[in-house]
Amino acid sequence: RKTNLKATGANLRAQLSYNTLASSYTGEIDILPLHLQSGGNPAVDVDVRLPLKAEKDRITLSNAQLNTSHSQILLSGFMDHLVDPRTTAHVNAKLALDECRQALGLAMPLDTAHGPRYLTADVTGSMDSHRIQIQSARAGLGRSGIEASGTLNDADRTSTVQFRSTLALDEIGTLLRVSARPGGTVRAAGKASLDGNNAYKIAGNIDARGVSIRQGTTRISGIDLDTAAEVDPHRIELSGLRLSAMGGSLTGDASILDFAQFHFAGKLGSLDIAQVAGALLPSVRGYDGVVSGPLQADGNIKDPGSLVARADLAIAPAARGIPISGHLGVDYNGRSG
Repeated sequence: RKTNLKATGANLRAQLSYNTLASSYTGEIDILPLHLQSGGNPAVDVDVRLPLKAEKDRITLSNAQLNTSHSQILLSGFMDHLVDPRTTAHVNAKLALDECRQALGLAMPLDTAHGPRYLTADVTGSMDSHRIQIQSARAGLGRSGIEASGTLNDADRTSTVQFRSTLALDEIGTLLRVSARPGGTVRAAGKASLDGNNAYKIAGNIDARGVSIRQGTTRISGIDLDTAAEVDPHRIELSGLRLSAMGGSLTGDASILDFAQFHFAGKLGSLDIAQVAGALLPSVRGYDGVVSGPLQADGNIKDPGSLVARADLAIAPAARGIPISGHLGVDYNGRSG
């Protein structure tokens, strides 16, 4: 892809000494600073220090530094077999989010005064013309982070990467200025694969605990979620889903085909009427009971009028409050109104 990238430098300093016995150069190349500008975005000044050793068929960097006023990247590694290069490297980075946003021209407002200010990364890997191997990769944003290892862009077989991630919803919500002010922790683990036709597949498990959101003046908390998930270019599938909230649970399976057609089949269990009323209908007090029964829904997320849904719910009295009992059967067909 083409991009409008401009680079100019100042204070170029190159100091290299030649070793006649080893037939190699050792020294350092500095540019202080290198002005980088992408498109019409503000320029970033990067101080470049490259301690290196150049041999007949190998170039080695030892703690090379790329520094801006608020960010730093350290790089060590080597490239050999220069006719068909093979590269091994270790990268350690601390990137200021405000600096990255300005350099990339992102319009997204970030609250780095109250949320995380830096993205950190520590990656060790190797690369040649056939594959990219990640020995270990860790990235962190406040209390959120991801770890991964595996093979990318493997020309000989399907590439597979194992991953494990944690998301601190309160910090991310604060950083992105989300009005719902989410809370809780979401963890995901699994593997991602890419075949020779660049078709991806992600399979893993999602575990959310203590999730909360605010809607207007009401805050709903204590939401837990467990599900197995599979994602490919045409399908998103959640199996063994279990959602717990407001004293009840929702279990079942869900899928989205081609990011349009969806299907859900599951069961509502022991939903507490008093908790629902307290959170969503504060003017309705005193009534109590639990709601259970099967649910099913099909439709197209791009066409709300296509929804077809069915519920067969039993309402049983609870031990407190004004007891409610009964049955609620609903068949809704959006296509026919």
